[in-house]
Amino acid sequence: MEKEVKQQIVDLDLKNVELISHELSFSELRVKMLECHLSLGQFEDNPRLKRTIPHKAFESLNMVTAKAGGIMEILEDGENCLMVNLADSRDLADKILTLKNNSELMTKLIINGVDLFKKRFSIKIIVEPIMRLM
Repeated sequence: MEKEVKQQIVDLDLKNVELISHELSFSELRVKMLECHLSLGQFEDNPRLKRTIPHKAFESLNMVTAKAGGIMEILEDGENCLMVNLADSRDLADKILTLKNNSELMTKLIINGVDLFKKRFSIKIIVEPIMRLM
């Protein structure tokens, strides 16, 4: 599948798309995430995604992510992300275009995502209850 994706990038002359198929260090990943305009979640329709929250959801609080079990427990569609139907490329494209054409919505999602992270998922918030037990 990687070969096909690379070929599509060439065929469609996508100058702003970079396919990275090797593991990145945390510092390399951070640099790449800071370079991008939009962070996408996982969209494959598989049983694991329906019962878990991908690590990436916490790393970038994806602005566009899947309507999936665990993710729907922490993110709210239209408030801190836009949710996409699983394995629905048309819905994904529509949501990306929605953000491209609505900077106010994008700003709202960013602000609310950062706020959610600080209130519920920062290291201090997660570790504090554990430290009280010690």
